[in-house]
Amino acid sequence: ERRFANSYLLSKKIETLTGKKCSFLPAITNISIRKVSPLSFSKNSFNFLFVGRLEKVKGPDVLVKACINLLKTVKNFRVNILGDGRLVNELKQKVYSSNLEGKVIFIGWADENKVASYMEASDALIIPSRSESLPLVLIEAARFRLPVIASRVGDCERIIKKYKIGYTFNKNDHLELSYAMEKMMNERKIKFSTGLKKIDEEFKQESAVREFLKQIRLYI
Repeated sequence: ERRFANSYLLSKKIETLTGKKCSFLPAITNISIRKVSPLSFSKNSFNFLFVGRLEKVKGPDVLVKACINLLKTVKNFRVNILGDGRLVNELKQKVYSSNLEGKVIFIGWADENKVASYMEASDALIIPSRSESLPLVLIEAARFRLPVIASRVGDCERIIKKYKIGYTFNKNDHLELSYAMEKMMNERKIKFSTGLKKIDEEFKQESAVREFLKQIRLYI
């Protein structure tokens, strides 16, 4: 008898509930770098990316507040927001009233190919969630060697620190997020490339299947 979960956080919760061991098994993503349609962003701006539902749990409002603060010290940034949800009109109004038009761009819902194109062209991914386990978008970003800034929820901090692929901040803290964004703007992507490559390798389907077979004692 074996139990598996696709995040360390969920593994611990299952062990607490059942009193039995639960093993972590990497989440699998099918996003493909082969289907990327080239995008061209200005090299004069640092291009951040948000991918997710525009709902409170995903923290897009925290991101917009962070951009308002970031604008006080730097101008050469852009945030592309992929996704839709109930907060979209409120967020657009906040962007308009805060002189962030042209800095925060609402792209709308995006399919897998469009997400891949934006990841390929961006400089860093932001995950400002108020609650997560291990977000797949973090694993997808690694495939495109995209460093990450994420709130300290679920497995985000553990993964980012373990592989050294970016920075974390306290959830809801837009000031700390803005500082992390400015810090990221001063870094080069190559600094995070080793850890991103390692995640990509360890979270491939082949690796997950190998670990699964090993756990159930069928792997030779």
